[in-house]
Amino acid sequence: MINEKESIVVFHIERLWSIYLINEFVKEAKLPYNLFKDREDFDFAKENQLILLYSMLHSVFDNQNNAINLKDISFSNEVLEAKRKEILNRWALIENPIKIMRHTIGAHSSESIKGYKYGVSQFSKFGNKPIEIIHMLRKFVNEFYKQKFKLPKQS
Repeated sequence: MINEKESIVVFHIERLWSIYLINEFVKEAKLPYNLFKDREDFDFAKENQLILLYSMLHSVFDNQNNAINLKDISFSNEVLEAKRKEILNRWALIENPIKIMRHTIGAHSSESIKGYKYGVSQFSKFGNKPIEIIHMLRKFVNEFYKQKFKLPKQS
């Protein structure tokens, strides 16, 4: 039987993955610039898409009172639980800079230019680690479906 809370967390990760795919498309896009005023507008849109992606990643781990997240749930399957713990250990390395970025230039905005600059400076603290975690989460979701639906290994 599928646990409802486990399913909700996995669905939230699926949403994150879809935003990641859009981010990858935008990053590589050679869109006609007539959609944007100029190249600067296009670059600004790409930067904002990345901020949205990282903000969504934060929400997978954000322990709000009225929401479920990957930190506050345990998976009944041992393999999934071990993968969850591995992801949480990786997340712990970048949680604070992502949170600062999210609260100063992402889901929330700083009241000052100084705060905004501080938020932007956080990007240098986590490098490519958020993308690595997103890929770990995708593998976690794949394992979830394999375990829950007893899918055979593909040769």
